[in-house]
Amino acid sequence: MLRPTHLVALIGINVIFAGAYIAGKFGVNHFPPLFFSGARFLLVFLALLPFFRWHPVPRTHLKPFLGFCFSMGIGVYASMYLALSLADGVSGILIGTQFSVPMAALLGMWWLKDKISQTTWLGIILAFVGVMIVGFDGAILGYGFAFSLIILSAFFYASANVLSQKLSGKVSVLNLNAWMALLSAPPMFLCSLLFEQQQWQALTTADSGDWAALLYSALVVTLVGHCGMFVLLRRYPVALIMPYYVLVPIFGVIGSIVMFSETPTLKFYLGAVIALSGVWVVNVIGKRRRLTTA
Repeated sequence: MLRPTHLVALIGINVIFAGAYIAGKFGVNHFPPLFFSGARFLLVFLALLPFFRWHPVPRTHLKPFLGFCFSMGIGVYASMYLALSLADGVSGILIGTQFSVPMAALLGMWWLKDKISQTTWLGIILAFVGVMIVGFDGAILGYGFAFSLIILSAFFYASANVLSQKLSGKVSVLNLNAWMALLSAPPMFLCSLLFEQQQWQALTTADSGDWAALLYSALVVTLVGHCGMFVLLRRYPVALIMPYYVLVPIFGVIGSIVMFSETPTLKFYLGAVIALSGVWVVNVIGKRRRLTTA
């Protein structure tokens, strides 16, 4: 059972993760999305530079290391910020991200030879149905390509989580994030140079709110959110911590309603409840079954 202070910290971390999408939407409303992603990685690397080591992993673990850096870096954030730049709101994007949980279970079965129980399969199906209902909501069909991009982002996030299990104990979390930022920033800036415009204008006209969105996305989410979650995961079982991730879209939807005056439809809420129920089943009951049968 979580200590009261750790429970408050965990809830606060999920508020931070939810705020990442709100801040990201503000950021890409001013900065080109690929440039914003590159700038985020640059700031993350500079912040983690004191923890950076030139020898990240043994050569035998080089493939999962590079796969993690690509998936968590370029894959997750390029598709996420592109989705936010194309979408009118944030609510649908937040629900789409939750598809990463059943995807991680499927990838674990494929890559790590994990066994999936009938209960976990039920959760995967529920999550899929819920995400599809949200995706076919009339308000979200208007930015269907953005919703497809966030599903792609969820796939990369699930891949990164599975690959990180192969790196457990081989490289510190801080050094891994520093390497991920270092390897991701140059390709993102190059892609921005090739496919985007007005980067310099965005820099010179950015106001305090635009810079705050960038700093929050880079420093608060990484140094406070991800590192804080790592500390908790060292103290408690994953099965106890992971279910609280369902709070991210809940806090995020509330934030999007307040900040962007979004008005989700009844179909959206129905799909969201079904999707989050599926995520809960995969996270809680599925993990509990695997732990008791291990």
